[in-house]
Amino acid sequence: MDLHTSADKPLNHPLQHEMLSPTFRWSEVNDEQIASSIEATPIQDRAQLWGKIPDDRKSGVFLVMPSSVRQHLSETITQSELNSLVEPFDAKELTAIKRSLSDEQLDIFVDKLDEHQHKLYDCIEQYTTDQVGHYADIKMLTAPINARAAYVKELVASEIPPLCTEVYLVGTDGKFASSVSILKLKEVPENTRLVDIANQHVSSLLANSSLTDAFSYFAQHDVCAMPIVDSYGKLIGRITSTQIIMRVRGFYDKLMIEI
Repeated sequence: MDLHTSADKPLNHPLQHEMLSPTFRWSEVNDEQIASSIEATPIQDRAQLWGKIPDDRKSGVFLVMPSSVRQHLSETITQSELNSLVEPFDAKELTAIKRSLSDEQLDIFVDKLDEHQHKLYDCIEQYTTDQVGHYADIKMLTAPINARAAYVKELVASEIPPLCTEVYLVGTDGKFASSVSILKLKEVPENTRLVDIANQHVSSLLANSSLTDAFSYFAQHDVCAMPIVDSYGKLIGRITSTQIIMRVRGFYDKLMIEI
């Protein structure tokens, strides 16, 4: 079906007609402009305009378009087209668009997440925006409590996440047990047992702790990051002092606007 171009049904957006041309230069428009054009297109013609968009641009456009437009589009385009959008999405992006997807479509998107992003998505979904678990950072260094220093030295040699000064130790059940300073690891022989050099006093944050409680803890203790555990004591991630400050500030800024 052609886009309506008659006098009684004029185009609502200046780019709509141009986008139908095979010579249209997609590199000269951004994702927001394309999404705006789709929104201005009559509902029955949106799928046609969507089909003209280069495949490597569709994911970006899909993310920035209004929720109502995304919902209608997801109901009209084929499942294979939806599947082609899944790969570039991460957990946070999927959370942002989930309300415009059907349960079946959302399940397909979630199943396509890699292990890291799947864990992150679970944290985002399980905890509310005023709880630290919602912002759990899964990029951290972990090791079995019964491992030797050589095991961790290999991890540290590869890549250290930002603001990471400790290696978190976990038991066979996944529960957080203790931590070891990265600086201390550099001073001990490789055959040293981690349990022998682990911190004697170490704290963790419950995932359902409030942001304000976490902020208070960071303010009272000289730490740059804290492990986050669930109600069973299992390590699910960490949160840094920078993240806490940003989240608390954003939370209260939003509260003041609402007041």
